[in-house]
Amino acid sequence: MSHQRRSLFVPLAGFVIALLLAGSVFAPASLANAASDNGKKSDNSNNNNGNSSGQSGAKDDKNEGKDNDANKKCRLHKYDGKCDFIKPKITISSPDNKGKVTGPSITIQGNANDVDSGIKKVQMSIDGHGWNLVSTTNGDWSVTKNMGLGPHIVQIRAMDNAHNIAAAHVFFKVTK
Repeated sequence: MSHQRRSLFVPLAGFVIALLLAGSVFAPASLANAASDNGKKSDNSNNNNGNSSGQSGAKDDKNEGKDNDANKKCRLHKYDGKCDFIKPKITISSPDNKGKVTGPSITIQGNANDVDSGIKKVQMSIDGHGWNLVSTTNGDWSVTKNMGLGPHIVQIRAMDNAHNIAAAHVFFKVTK
């Protein structure tokens, strides 16, 4: 009997996963479009202007009525009414990459800057153990952590207000 239950839940699990992924960056385009359309036809679904071949007719403005890649990207990377495709600038100034530092208290410092839309958040991960918020503004940031002896990797990622992401990392070894 437990075998029958398992077979009933496998299709349901796939459906639930598809619903959860719909609209996310990990979803296939067809799922994302279906989730965002809410049953409505897209602007370009019947835009053949009487042309039976399915090709759209000539327009004075190339982007008018089209949902081309540039328009899609602009919707994803828009801030304050403007398109921003430029990633933030991020640096880690301390500790030195492949350097040795005396522990256990280690200060990690850097800078994140985005001139177009500003920094939304800067996050840090130490040795791959989750992401923690470091800053929410342009400029310098600093975090002090107690770390064990041995090698470590610190990863930093910054997202601007238009959802562009930049990343940096540093390897170092903590000594006594």
